[in-house]
Amino acid sequence: MRDDEAKILAVLTTHEHCSTAELRDATGLDTRRVRQAVVALTFRSLLTAVPDGHSIAWGLSQRGRSFAGSIRGRAILDVPSTPRQTP
Repeated sequence: MRDDEAKILAVLTTHEHCSTAELRDATGLDTRRVRQAVVALTFRSLLTAVPDGHSIAWGLSQRGRSFAGSIRGRAILDVPSTPRQTP
């Protein structure tokens, strides 16, 4: 799993659902990278589209919630939300 995907899953474990713009703001990723990660996670059935009025938001699917709750999932989701600064 790529860092971008892990960051998005980490955000969605604490928020019920988020739009692409909200995911961008929460992760610090650019919109293109957010969309690529959402496509990859949706393809693996970890995310699902959630109707939000007249737009689409993204939320964890049942499989995504199960993964996030597993030992391996928790380890993968333990990623920083911003790039690390090296001394």
